[in-house]
Amino acid sequence: MKNTAEYILTGGQFEEIDCSEAVLNVNYPALTSSIVRLGLWGIVFHLRDHPLPEVPQVLASAQSSDMAYLPDWSSITFTEVHEVEVRVAPYLPSFDRDGVLDREAGEPTELHKLWKSADQRAPLHTYGFDCVLDQPYGYCSLFIRACGTAKLTYRPDLLIPFSEYQADPKSFGWWEVGRLRV
Repeated sequence: MKNTAEYILTGGQFEEIDCSEAVLNVNYPALTSSIVRLGLWGIVFHLRDHPLPEVPQVLASAQSSDMAYLPDWSSITFTEVHEVEVRVAPYLPSFDRDGVLDREAGEPTELHKLWKSADQRAPLHTYGFDCVLDQPYGYCSLFIRACGTAKLTYRPDLLIPFSEYQADPKSFGWWEVGRLRV
């Protein structure tokens, strides 16, 4: 990878990144491991509240650089993972983001899975994601409970002002760009 940076997000520092615009890529067999790595497209950084160690020149000179968007895949690695829980509400097969797959009774379909380690340790930090999942395509709530580190690896040189992403989401978003580069 070119020019990657690492950002430690262990414990409360995890709240320093915003995954609400993100798309999550999960390697399901690895969720039973004590080391879990997730791919994320479209993390938002709130730079005023949580400055990054490396800020590209395009953000430093932008007038509205309070928030930055990463139009690329990044990864978060969790160590000493003891529990992973995922809930997914799949979208309609038409890939319409406004429609969640319903059962015949009209209730939304929800897939749920919990992986637990037999070796439970305390204290565990809980890391939560509420965002779009790329496979199966749908809305996801994922919780990882771990007592090790959480580390984000990303390319700071690709960060853009969030206002640039908002003005042209098709040029930077996962649906048009990222899903073809997993």
